Amino acid sequence: GILHVKGSGDASGTQFAFLPDADKMVQAPDGTQPGLSLNQAGHYVLTTPDGMQIPLIPAPVDFSKIVDAIPGGSIEMGSKGETMLNIPGEGKFMGIFQETVIPDPQNRPPGKYYSGTPFVDEKIEIVLEDGTMQEMLPAIQSQTVFEELAKSIAGTENLNIKKDGTIDLVFSGTPISLKPALNITKSQTGSSGTPTFNTKNDGTLIFDDGNGNIQEFNLQLALSPN
Repeated sequence: GILHVKGSGDASGTQFAFLPDADKMVQAPDGTQPGLSLNQAGHYVLTTPDGMQIPLIPAPVDFSKIVDAIPGGSIEMGSKGETMLNIPGEGKFMGIFQETVIPDPQNRPPGKYYSGTPFVDEKIEIVLEDGTMQEMLPAIQSQTVFEELAKSIAGTENLNIKKDGTIDLVFSGTPISLKPALNITKSQTGSSGTPTFNTKNDGTLIFDDGNGNIQEFNLQLALSPN
């Protein structure tokens, strides 16, 4: 179900990979031209010739090619585009692939390359056999479980999961921004069956999805939109 788009004009040489979010399909405003465009929130949408508008979620460009770049590894994608990479000897990493697929500027051999600082700008770059490269930024594991748990907490409002993987929300009137870590670890106590949030002394938020999968988030006060 992954949609591939080949760029032209200013986007010549760039490919795009999307997962159509058909559940959020709407009628486009009168006069909207068919094609690919950005909405006000910065998300890509596809307008069909018959006037339907489909939001697009960034997706891995090709599962088999990505697995070929991480020998022995595996890849699994959720319904919101969240993707788990299982890399032998290194662990599990949860992220969201960015929609652009470009020729690797550094001409590196096929493989996975880590860069950046945790909770700041960390990412994994996957270089494929054809010399193209796609980035994966940190994202929430078990996104639906996370959303349901967060919304069940009194005082939580305006939860917004952004396409770069960060989460904005308002808690008891205070705007908060959460930045997930790439790596997923296993709980020392095993599966509890119940998703939980906890905090560390440094303010780091700990999310256990109930299956014993642990992900950390950097919690910061955000600027109020007002």
